[in-house]
Amino acid sequence: MRCFFNFSTQHDSLIDEEGVEVSSLDHVHSEALQAIQEISQDAGAPEVDWSDWTLSVTDPSGQVLLTLALETIVSKEAPPLQ
Repeated sequence: MRCFFNFSTQHDSLIDEEGVEVSSLDHVHSEALQAIQEISQDAGAPEVDWSDWTLSVTDPSGQVLLTLALETIVSKEAPPLQ
């Protein structure tokens, strides 16, 4: 199943136009956490206010499969291993 990982706030959004093929809902959750880790590292997580950001994972029809608040996840992230 193809899923799309869309980041948004009340004022901004980053829409996933490509999507990712996943095998199960457990795989969706794992991919969502990985996407959050990647965007928070790319955007310089310590300097960004993540309080408004959410990640919504949708199927091709737009049905929301999972929603995660970035604030709670990014604040728990350990620094990447060197």
